Amino acid sequence: MAKGIRPRTRSKKLYIRFKHQGIEFYKQWGLADNPEHVARMEYICKCISQEVGANRFTDLEKYFVDAELWDWMKVCRAIAKKPENSTNRSLTHKLHMDHPRLNGPKHVKAWLDSMNIATATKARYLGAIKSVAPAICQGVSYSQKNKSEPNPFSQTEQDRIIECCDGLGFETYMLIDLWLHCGFRPGEARALTCSDFDPVSMKLSIKRSMTADGRIKSTKTGKSRVIGLPNHVATSLGRFVHGFNPGQSLFLSIKHHSNWTRRVWKPLLVRAGVKEDFRPYRLRHTAITAAVQRDPRRIALIAKEYGTSPAVIFEHYLGFIESSIETNPTT
Repeated sequence: MAKGIRPRTRSKKLYIRFKHQGIEFYKQWGLADNPEHVARMEYICKCISQEVGANRFTDLEKYFVDAELWDWMKVCRAIAKKPENSTNRSLTHKLHMDHPRLNGPKHVKAWLDSMNIATATKARYLGAIKSVAPAICQGVSYSQKNKSEPNPFSQTEQDRIIECCDGLGFETYMLIDLWLHCGFRPGEARALTCSDFDPVSMKLSIKRSMTADGRIKSTKTGKSRVIGLPNHVATSLGRFVHGFNPGQSLFLSIKHHSNWTRRVWKPLLVRAGVKEDFRPYRLRHTAITAAVQRDPRRIALIAKEYGTSPAVIFEHYLGFIESSIETNPTT
């Protein structure tokens, strides 16, 4: 029983100690008669005593002076109560490391802008903060998606990339060649197993996705899909998986190396003479663009085959659809 009481007793003692110091500070600043400021001070004392501890807050005056700590602590506590995921976990860490000013949209945007991270990550952080404190995020926004037209690999670039795969092993060659035809997402590539390939029907099933740290989850749409493979790709893949166990991962290199993009993909593009847009997602754009150009009037079927919606196809690939129809009006 004593073990269950001691942390609360220590927290209460810390709270009383911090409150006494806070009252002295607020008397010096002439704020002790303001109920709102006193309530803030008591809330700060409670948060610090319960969550952080005394050893990290030896200079309490520094935190009482900064009125923005009120909002910082509120956000920290609210994020901690949300379901744990990678965004909330990393955001909580950054909040505790930076102690940013969060008492208004200007300070929230300045803090996010100071991070050397992708715009999409900033947008996720902003969404998490907005979900618990919308008032301090008014007017702040980040575009998570690039609305410009995709930049697929040209046929010459594809040929050079495949040619440069020769020195990297048959697995890398097979992964890139399959990716160019199937257009799966990176997480879906990690989750592929030998049983997902049917050599008789020459089709590949996309049933699940895998995060970089190895957690299995559903695909982005929550649905599985089947992609038909060209004869030469199906033959190469059948030769590649021969002798593998059905449940074995199809591509171990991308599954077990979270830095596959840096170690394999980027050097491959440099060798092939492609020195811009290093994201593997460009392989997906290439596959979808080729499908749209082959048959621009099968948008619904193409969307289903590649795990997206017709609206997204029209939004991102409309230029390719129109040019294909103009070039081949009878297609």
